[in-house]
Amino acid sequence: MVVALCRLVFLLRGNHSLKGKRSVARRLIERSRQRFNLAVAEVDEADDHQRLVIGLAALSNDARHANAVVDKAVAFMSTLSEAMLIERKMDLQHMNPSTMASSLASSESQEGWAYLEGEEGLNDERG
Repeated sequence: MVVALCRLVFLLRGNHSLKGKRSVARRLIERSRQRFNLAVAEVDEADDHQRLVIGLAALSNDARHANAVVDKAVAFMSTLSEAMLIERKMDLQHMNPSTMASSLASSESQEGWAYLEGEEGLNDERG
């Protein structure tokens, strides 16, 4: 399994309020979610009305596919006229399913996550 993670920073020129920023962020996030099979969220700089930081995540069994999906989403987002893309950071993480279970179990006590095995499979709850 491959996880493609991307952090995008946009400059919102001419924006002078958090309400205006939220409007741009909402449109950008909703359009991206509708068009691409991605997790998209505002991840940082919540109080800065002229900077918008968006995080993207895509899962795939092929690194090229995950990379292509994120690249297409970034290209789409960069065409938005209200926001200018000024920074892009991307990382591809390869996850081995056989080592993930032991990794999750060891992080359970450190991060406060509880992993419960039930009839429906693996469920997680915040502790």
